[in-house]
Amino acid sequence: MSRSSASVTSAASHVVHGRARELCARARALCERADAAIAQATAVVTQTGARVARAQVVYAAVWDARFERWCARPERPSRRRSRRASGRALRRAAVPAVPSSAVPPEPSAFTGPHGGHWAHATVLGERRLGGAVDAIGESWIVRELDARSVPAAHGPRCLVFENHRLVRRLWEYPAAWLSLSDAALLAIAGLGP
Repeated sequence: MSRSSASVTSAASHVVHGRARELCARARALCERADAAIAQATAVVTQTGARVARAQVVYAAVWDARFERWCARPERPSRRRSRRASGRALRRAAVPAVPSSAVPPEPSAFTGPHGGHWAHATVLGERRLGGAVDAIGESWIVRELDARSVPAAHGPRCLVFENHRLVRRLWEYPAAWLSLSDAALLAIAGLGP
C-alpha cells in the first residue's frame, strides 16, 4: 500500500468518524426531546384524569339534585273530562277491573289494582280479557288512560292493551269499548287470532 492511499484511507476514516459523532449527537438530542414530550403528555393525561374525576363528581351531584327535586314534586291532580275529543260521545264513569263474561260490565267507580294510576297516567277504565286469548294463547288487560300528560299524545285518552310480553296503545277506538266482546277488543288492536 502506498503512502498516498494510506493517507486517503486515514482521511476517509476521520470523515466517517466525524459524521458518526454528529449523528450520535443528533440522536441524543432527539431522545431528550422525545423524553420531554413523553413527560409533557404524561402531565396532560394526569390533568385530564383529574378534570374527568371532578366532572363526574359535579355530574353526580347535579343528577342527584334533579332526582331529589323530581321525587319531591307534588302529584298533579287529575282532571277528568266529561266528553271525548270529538265532543260527540259522552264519557261514562270508569269501570273496575273485572273478568270478561257474556254480559258486558256496567260502569262504576274505578278501584283497580293500580290505585287509579298506571305508568304515571290516570286509569279511567280497566278490563281483563280472561276468556279470550290472542293467536298465541296470551290473556290481556285493557286499560283506558288519561293521556293529557303523555308526551306527543295523539289525543286526550288512549286504550292500552297489556300482557307480560307486549304493550300496545290505541289512540282511535270506539267510545263504547267496554261493551265490546273480548274477541272484538282484540280485533280492534290487531291482536285477534
